[in-house]
Amino acid sequence: MGTDGQRERFRSKLDQVKQILKGVSHRDTYKNLPSCDVVLIGHQHHFSFLWKEKLYSPILESHVRWERRQGLKCELILKPYSDINGSRSNTNFYRYNRIALFFKVIEKIESGLSRKTRIHDRLVERFWSKLFESSSAKRIAAIQPDKYMCRAARNFDIEIIDLQHGVICQAHPWYGKSFNKSKAASDLPTSFFVWDQESKNVVESWAKDKGCSVTVYGNQWVSRFLNEDCDDAVVVDALKKFPNVDSNSPVVLVSLQWGLENYLNADDYDGAIMTLFKRLVERYHRKYVFLVRLHPVQLYGSRWELAKKSLEDLSSRVNANRFDWLDSSYAALPAILSKTDVHLTFSSTVVKEAAQFNVPSAILDQDIRLGGRRSSYYEDLKEAGIVTVIEPFLDEVVKWIDDQLASKNKEVL
Repeated sequence: MGTDGQRERFRSKLDQVKQILKGVSHRDTYKNLPSCDVVLIGHQHHFSFLWKEKLYSPILESHVRWERRQGLKCELILKPYSDINGSRSNTNFYRYNRIALFFKVIEKIESGLSRKTRIHDRLVERFWSKLFESSSAKRIAAIQPDKYMCRAARNFDIEIIDLQHGVICQAHPWYGKSFNKSKAASDLPTSFFVWDQESKNVVESWAKDKGCSVTVYGNQWVSRFLNEDCDDAVVVDALKKFPNVDSNSPVVLVSLQWGLENYLNADDYDGAIMTLFKRLVERYHRKYVFLVRLHPVQLYGSRWELAKKSLEDLSSRVNANRFDWLDSSYAALPAILSKTDVHLTFSSTVVKEAAQFNVPSAILDQDIRLGGRRSSYYEDLKEAGIVTVIEPFLDEVVKWIDDQLASKNKEVL
């Protein structure tokens, strides 16, 4: 584990350097940000859907759509170090890669000084203050806004919202009570927009005392599919596209994650997919159809190269119409879930979206079991029986799949 861990840390550092160099090769455009009602701040990793051969961000674009229904104009800023070309995206955006690198250099210099200064903090806070003021925005919406964004927005009495994009539970370092009890209210968003009541309960357990509001706003991307609108061209097109696989067999969706080298041995995880999942696909692709979906982070950089190599190799050993990973990774998740029978993952938040489509999920992370270090993950879904933690053994996984399919067949009868 030591050697594997060192190799992974080196690769991670190298990835960061490469991404910074790619990002700063694009000029900053934040000074061109026009006046608007809402400034939306996200990351290029949120661009995970391919629509009309261009990248589209389900979470960010769905929020833009939500704001527009209220008559508000949105502008998007991408966090460092985005390298998406405008021609590759369906969305207009602004970036601040170069000045962010300057801030990072100042921070690094400060960390080596014997006397503590706050030059970096003041510079970053001033950057956001000027940007928010020049935009005349009434609201800032961001994925996990940092303390500098929050301070700047609060200084101008602008609402700043944290938009949920993944799991929220007490064990999560961004949302758990124990991680936030000592934070100053000025360093926090004024509002949290969450997907469900369970998430609201977690955040409200500490945020209410700090003057932050918590609103159940729903998963807007999923809602667009559950409440299909014939005028929503993105959804209409997404539902027409489905991986070219056998439609007469049960469909098993496997949601992948990045960073599992921190939890699993090299023998159990190749940097892209768990060995167990590969064995499952190889042995049972004649019985089930497998759709393997990459995590959005795996669509970029060396994570993409690792995943591509691993899954192309797996694809070469199974029947083409019984396995897909590329189309499944760029398709709309709700469209995939609408035709999925069961879902497998180590611990992905996709279990929450799957539950909305009544698709049962099996989690292999044993720490999510009752009494485990991450047992607060998906508590409501585990109690409802739509999510189950199972042992990470091939026979156990196959038995769980068969049990779920048998149960579904009984319901149909």
